[in-house]
Amino acid sequence: MPATLAPPPCDERFTSLVDAGRLAEAAEHAAHALGPRLAVWWGALSVANAAAPDDEPAAAALDAAVAWVLHGSEATRRAAEAAGAAAGVKSPAGAIAIAAFWSGGSISLPGQPEVAPPPGVTPRLVASAVSMASLSAPTRPAADARLRQFLRFAAELLAGENLPPAPEEIKP
Repeated sequence: MPATLAPPPCDERFTSLVDAGRLAEAAEHAAHALGPRLAVWWGALSVANAAAPDDEPAAAALDAAVAWVLHGSEATRRAAEAAGAAAGVKSPAGAIAIAAFWSGGSISLPGQPEVAPPPGVTPRLVASAVSMASLSAPTRPAADARLRQFLRFAAELLAGENLPPAPEEIKP
């Protein structure tokens, strides 16, 4: 996890994709630009904003993803893996938790030789989860409006606003 949490400034490509209505591409671009920790934070904010998870595995997965963002430990990353697997990657909350697990570290079982996650998995999972969360709206226009709202969350994070506290700032 990088020592600094300052995200890059909101870039012209992101803005042009949103303005052109290419919302799925804008979500993927934002997830890559944010980096793993902020992308998972954005995904968790978006999923929670769409609707509180309606089952225990999804709620636990969302909680585990947020715990990883806030604490950034190997233990919270592994807990996100377990919670995400229980919720399933086809649920937005499960995908966000799995994205936290695939953000770095080893993806092999504990005690086994280390295997790095393939590059780009976390942002793709986050972008998919954000898109899935937007589709919980009752109509396509409402889903597009919801996705635009989620992209505003991403723009704020890209601008350095509404950042999560750094792990060292969290009191036990």
